[in-house]
Amino acid sequence: MNSVMDEDDNIQQHSVIEMPWVLISNQIQQMNENVNQRFTSINENVNQRFTSINENMNQRFTSMNENVNLRFNDLNSRMDALEAEVKEIKQALANTATKAEVLEMKQSMLTKPGYYATIIGTVVMLILGALLNQHIHFF
Repeated sequence: MNSVMDEDDNIQQHSVIEMPWVLISNQIQQMNENVNQRFTSINENVNQRFTSINENMNQRFTSMNENVNLRFNDLNSRMDALEAEVKEIKQALANTATKAEVLEMKQSMLTKPGYYATIIGTVVMLILGALLNQHIHFF
């Protein structure tokens, strides 16, 4: 009978001694799970925030890139139009220069006395040819 009582005492002693350790171990495990859940949720929140920030920055840079490309394309078209205008101005200046050369040549011809003599001689020869009813050949 003593042995049965000893076993009961032994069981009670062990369970009393081990019980708080089991409780403490369970509490530690629950706390560990809670902390892991919190860290996991914090990690997910941080990842979501960084993902949204990354997407937002990508959208901003994409829109800025498109805006810059549009401005450069507009600038290129303006420069092309300006180059076309410069070509037109150069062509107009070249035409004006040739017109000025023609006018200068006419002016120089009109100021030479031989020019008028040639015109008067040609007119006289045409009149003589018409009066004589002959064709005049110079050569």
